Amino acid sequence: MPDYSESINQQYGRSSLSESILTAFTNEGLNTEDLTLDDLSRFDQLHSGGRKATRKLAELAKLERGMKILDIGCGVGGPARTLAAEFGCQVVGVDLTESYVHAAQILTDKVGLSETVTFQVGNALDMEFDPGAFDVIWSQNSIMNIEDKISLFIEFHRVLRSGGKLVFEAILSGEKEEIGFPGFWANDPSVSFMSTPEELQKILEEAGFDQLAWKDVTRNSIELSYEAQAEAPVKPRHVGLHLLYTYVPEKAKNTLQGFEDGTYLDIYAVFKRTI
Repeated sequence: MPDYSESINQQYGRSSLSESILTAFTNEGLNTEDLTLDDLSRFDQLHSGGRKATRKLAELAKLERGMKILDIGCGVGGPARTLAAEFGCQVVGVDLTESYVHAAQILTDKVGLSETVTFQVGNALDMEFDPGAFDVIWSQNSIMNIEDKISLFIEFHRVLRSGGKLVFEAILSGEKEEIGFPGFWANDPSVSFMSTPEELQKILEEAGFDQLAWKDVTRNSIELSYEAQAEAPVKPRHVGLHLLYTYVPEKAKNTLQGFEDGTYLDIYAVFKRTI
């Protein structure tokens, strides 16, 4: 039976991902030595709402220039690059998926942000950072893959400075228990660890965090999903989520249906380390 790290890499990892991404851009007639954040935004934000959602969450968290941010479950680096380029932050991204981290590093170099954004393969439950190393811990749609949330938030508390912020977007369990697979965060139940809002808030309080903001954005995510569908080109492009995920149409359908029928909630949250 595969260990957790192997299971996550099986879920998300793609063979020769970096090469596939650059080839896709070339096939669309773009110069891979002159890419922009707009070029990358079609596929590099692995959460509901894309780059718009990253901006909204950053505004909710009241980020300030110069903040040092740890992005947990950074994927191929879309949010990290957005926080650096648009909000003036220094960002370290951590992810268990090796092909994602490699692609994140290459893409960040291509858009000229490698001095302010770096990435590394790592496990959020056991990080090598010093205590109090970060002003903000950031995570968008990654904690659903982590079963031991008590240990996770204790580790977050450790690497945050006193008064630092935990900022996240997460898909949580709603009123219905049925979960449709495959989803973007799990092809099957083996790496899906959903929590209810009440469960998550209780764990965070016990780990030493005070709630500053809690916003249900499910309806907004539904609207953004339909917006994205309406804007989708008739002919599929070379660059898109299919580079990063298998079964994209089915996953998109299941996630949207889950939002609409109350199976899932999409939540933005900001917490403060109390001591």
